[in-house]
Amino acid sequence: MKLILLLLIIPWQCYSQSKNVVECDVFYQMMKSNDDVFVMDIRMLEDYQKERIANAYWAGTKESFMPFLLEIDKKSPILLYCEMGKRSKECSKWLQTLGYKNVYELKGGFCEWIKNGYPMDSSPIKQ
Repeated sequence: MKLILLLLIIPWQCYSQSKNVVECDVFYQMMKSNDDVFVMDIRMLEDYQKERIANAYWAGTKESFMPFLLEIDKKSPILLYCEMGKRSKECSKWLQTLGYKNVYELKGGFCEWIKNGYPMDSSPIKQ
């Protein structure tokens, strides 16, 4: 009986942990179809300055993220990306502990975004 219960719980837990990880096409559609979405780049500042997803805000540290949290409604969608997915996963967990409900991570990060030919912005950052 315990084995059956364990087998039923494990797949659900795996699914529930990964439902907020989305492919590039879904991420892109979420960006385009929702005016209230916040796209957050949590890579290193130097990487953000070189190239980024258009209209993404840089929030590579918790300190740089904090001012945005004052503006973001806890129900608003937040799209996160980093270089390959590790930092966005940690950031997603952190935001969820703060009560943000609609947090999504780009599967494979910015590397996957570029690999799939999605648009990026390499214009100089205005200081």
